[in-house]
Amino acid sequence: MNFRKSLYKKRDGQAKGTSVFMGTRFTGFPKKDWYGETNTIGGGSPLNYRSSFMLNKGLTNLLRAGKEDFEIEEGSLHINNRSIEEINDFLNGEGNGDLTLINTGPFNSEIEDKAGGDRESHLNYFELMMDQGMKVVNTPKIAKACGDKRITYSLFEEQKENSLPWYNLDHYLSGPGIAGLKNDFKRFKDKYNFEDGENGDVPVVAKPANGSGGDEILFTTMDSFISGAERKGSIRKLFASEGYNPNGRVLQMSVPAVYDQRIIATDGVIETAETRIGEGDLHNLQGGGRAIPVKRDELQEGAVNMVQDYSKALLQGLGVHENAGSFIGWDALGFDLESEKLDGFPDYKRFLRENVAHEDYAVEHEGQTVYLVPGEANDSPGSKIDGVNSAHPEQNSALALMKFADDLSRGQVHDPYEAEQLAPVYRHIVNDHFRDM
Repeated sequence: MNFRKSLYKKRDGQAKGTSVFMGTRFTGFPKKDWYGETNTIGGGSPLNYRSSFMLNKGLTNLLRAGKEDFEIEEGSLHINNRSIEEINDFLNGEGNGDLTLINTGPFNSEIEDKAGGDRESHLNYFELMMDQGMKVVNTPKIAKACGDKRITYSLFEEQKENSLPWYNLDHYLSGPGIAGLKNDFKRFKDKYNFEDGENGDVPVVAKPANGSGGDEILFTTMDSFISGAERKGSIRKLFASEGYNPNGRVLQMSVPAVYDQRIIATDGVIETAETRIGEGDLHNLQGGGRAIPVKRDELQEGAVNMVQDYSKALLQGLGVHENAGSFIGWDALGFDLESEKLDGFPDYKRFLRENVAHEDYAVEHEGQTVYLVPGEANDSPGSKIDGVNSAHPEQNSALALMKFADDLSRGQVHDPYEAEQLAPVYRHIVNDHFRDM
């Protein structure tokens, strides 16, 4: 938590602090009192540019509490022997809004450890936090769904009609195997009136459910994948023959992507964006792709529509708490319906045109119309923000996240443009902080 009165400009004639803190590992922090009064430099290894900017430059502060200080007493959560209600009374009395957590992986691990490693008890801790008035950015529900492609894709399919079908290969490795995959593919083809034989084949991509950077991605077709698994004797053996770890994988129908659209949004509000363009089927930076920052005002309407609609669908599908907020990096594929790569797949091209290419998500790219479809949602979009922060510092995602959390704490409607006004304030604090070291 940060109580520095210089953090924000005056509002309604009164200088405000903030009740926001970023959770990290609770090690090595002295406890002056039940709250921290000064900013802290350091505080654990940075998870990405966002947290290094916020933690290592002293722009956030840590709740002075370890996991041993989180206790449930008669159904009430206490931190440092104080209830959330008591803490919020103090914070609101100072004009700082409700206690608000920017959740992180290390903090999750600490609370999970506190809960004895039991996921249900772990989730109950966070639900109890929010039930009693604490606000949380990226609850474990959101983090889990945005860190595992299997969960993300299943939510997309349940909530949105224009999503690419996917198959959980873990399921086939441990259960029905090749026969189950063949049956599911047949049901899909029957539902959308695909022909048998070559014309009814579809391009697919097999990838790790928790992967990043384009590692261990296999592009093929469904018929080729199934026949290859049959020749090797199992899906597991097929992956092994390619040198890939078979565990934790998904199989998804693929599209001829012209580029990737990367967007960071808070509850569907656009904060920063960039376009990634590479060679071939992959557009990730590790594979030689280049990132082109896009100003928020220049993002096309189709991209904004897609993020807003899918953010709403994702959060509704998860059933997140009313005191929860989301900070998500969206990876969308901009695909070309007229691509020659679809020439050998007439039924699949028709399927994409009728079921996936949504006019509300159409954008223009180099004189042609492409359609956006989400590839995944990421709750720690570190790689998406470096280029944007460098090219457009007024849209710095660290500032946007802090401003969003602060607005959440106060129950205010979030306006990303206000975050830009904070940039000089933050820089002033950083300069003063390092000058005083």
